Amino acid sequence: MLNSVFSGAAFASGLACISTESPQFYAWLSFIFILLLWLSYRKPYVRHLKMLNAAKHSSMSVWSVIPRAGAFFYGWIFLGLVALGALDKNGWRWLLN
Repeated sequence: MLNSVFSGAAFASGLACISTESPQFYAWLSFIFILLLWLSYRKPYVRHLKMLNAAKHSSMSVWSVIPRAGAFFYGWIFLGLVALGALDKNGWRWLLN
C-alpha cells in the first residue's frame, strides 16, 4: 500500500513537472522530496520485512515481489525520465531526434 501511494505521487509529480518551463529542475525537486517522504514512512515496515526475510517467507522472493511492484516501478521510472530530460511536454526526446 505504501509503495502504491508514493508511486502514484511520483507519477502525478512527473505529469505536473512536464507542463512547466523547466521540467527537469522540478522533477528533481519532486524526486528528492518524495524519496525522503518514502524513506521516513518506510521505517516501521523494515522490522516486519526483516522478519519475513529471515523466515524465508514466500512473499519475499524476487519473483513474487516484481509483479506486485509494477505501479511502484512505473511511477518512479516516469518521474526519473522527466528528471533526466528523456521525456518532456513534446514526448520522448530521443525519438524526436
